Amino acid sequence: MKEENDNINHPSHYQLEINNQLVDINAILQAVAKKLDDKCDLMVWNYFSNACEYLLRSFFKGQQLSDLQKAKKEIEFMIKKLEKYDKN
Repeated sequence: MKEENDNINHPSHYQLEINNQLVDINAILQAVAKKLDDKCDLMVWNYFSNACEYLLRSFFKGQQLSDLQKAKKEIEFMIKKLEKYDKN
């Protein structure tokens, strides 16, 4: 029997209701990754997806400021990586 709040496999702060259906944040990110295909550097994608997770869960996990600071850090990493590409 599946528990309502499965903090290991499906934590509630990673679940969003879209059109009356629960959708996991990771499912959204997987759909974006599939659409990007090979158009994005793996490290840039990693920073982007981490930032998205922190932003999307920030209102629901109860650690809003901390999650926003983590998202900011991931975005800064992504910017530094992209700036290196612009120099080449």
